[in-house]
Amino acid sequence: MSQPRSSIDPVPTVTEEEMTGYLEQYCAQDVPLTPLRRLLESLRDPFESEQEREPGDEVQEEPYRPHPLLLSLACFVLVAIANFLYFTLRSH
Repeated sequence: MSQPRSSIDPVPTVTEEEMTGYLEQYCAQDVPLTPLRRLLESLRDPFESEQEREPGDEVQEEPYRPHPLLLSLACFVLVAIANFLYFTLRSH
């Protein structure tokens, strides 16, 4: 029993540069976010909506502005540490 010949068209030739571009495009979709990238993503401008961002925008290209709650928390921690050091290290 022989199998009938299929009528599949031959694969078009692709240059090395095109194939590299296709491969980078394919692999870029599966890259998980690193912890640093996740942190930078959370520090983005909280008032900029997701619809305003372009899908291909890189995180490094956009300016970052700390979230107001994170900024407030950081100021509170700095004041608490300063008070602790002042009352701990002052002479009686």
